[in-house]
Amino acid sequence: MVHNMDHGKARTPNAGGDGAIDYLATARRPGLDALPAAVRHTIAGWAGGRIDAVHVAGGGFTHGFAALVEGPRPVFVKAIALDDGHIAPAYAREVEVLGALPAGAPIPALLEHAVVDGWRVFATSPIPGRMPGSPWTLADARAVHDAARLANTVLTPVAPDRLGVRGTLAGEWVELLDGVDGGRAVLGPALRPDFLPQWFRGTDGDPLAEWIVGAAARVPAALAGTTPLNNDLRADNVVIAREAVDGFAAGTAWICDWNFLTLGPAWTDWVVQWPSLYDDGLPLDEIAGWELTRHVDDADIDAWLSAVFIYYAFVGTREPIPTSPDLRRHQQSCARQALALLAARGRYGARTGARAGT
Repeated sequence: MVHNMDHGKARTPNAGGDGAIDYLATARRPGLDALPAAVRHTIAGWAGGRIDAVHVAGGGFTHGFAALVEGPRPVFVKAIALDDGHIAPAYAREVEVLGALPAGAPIPALLEHAVVDGWRVFATSPIPGRMPGSPWTLADARAVHDAARLANTVLTPVAPDRLGVRGTLAGEWVELLDGVDGGRAVLGPALRPDFLPQWFRGTDGDPLAEWIVGAAARVPAALAGTTPLNNDLRADNVVIAREAVDGFAAGTAWICDWNFLTLGPAWTDWVVQWPSLYDDGLPLDEIAGWELTRHVDDADIDAWLSAVFIYYAFVGTREPIPTSPDLRRHQQSCARQALALLAARGRYGARTGARAGT
């Protein structure tokens, strides 16, 4: 989620779905008063001895405390009870990763961390700025590309064991695809979810569905790589800085939320943004020529986009989560965007030029 958001609204048209998603209000988080007194006292100490204001982050899809805490020393703070089986391990992993990352990339620094009264609490450097997207601009897309590229450069020399890397991107996605029969369990005839476009759910969609399953089968080779990756790069995990921070200029894209770090090809964090860039009308032919993808095989990109689409089509069918009521709509929107881009890439010899809601 964004670490210090200016108070404008960030919306997406939901790719032909059932209304806009406000990505600054997708989370259901507790306020500071809901935290134990000892935790509040710790946070006040980190903020310089007093808390002047608290701005709870509305973005993201989890229920952990996350807020900009203003004081003599502003900090961005996350906190969760240790007995929370879902978020507590993620916050622990984020502390582990941030503590091992070298300087030199636009990644908020870990400033403090502690376990207090049965809660894990940590603070990172606040980044004054805004979420990109809604709609995407070419300048914001370039900033995210350049930040991902710089992060690749800075992190690649770091030994994987220092970062505590667990597994690889290829291994993760092979397992996921195996769980849905390579995508057939979602994309077979009469199995395509009803939140996907009508043309794709019928026989007109058969050639593309078959091609997507075939493209995704290349994932083991396409996603082989040794570059440390954020593996959760999306608009609400990025801040476009409105002022210079730690030697990085205003307009720099800062990459947040590093609890899914893994190893894979350098270009994958960037390409996963392409469906939303395409949906907002950006020139992907031009963007594909930027440094991260200039020399990447189109078949590898197709494999990755196909796997991402299959994932979103699958998880979009799950039951809603009370603590994250917008998550399924977000996943369904992402599925439609990825499908539209795959159709527009036109490599399967059928329909081209589809947009996400058509």
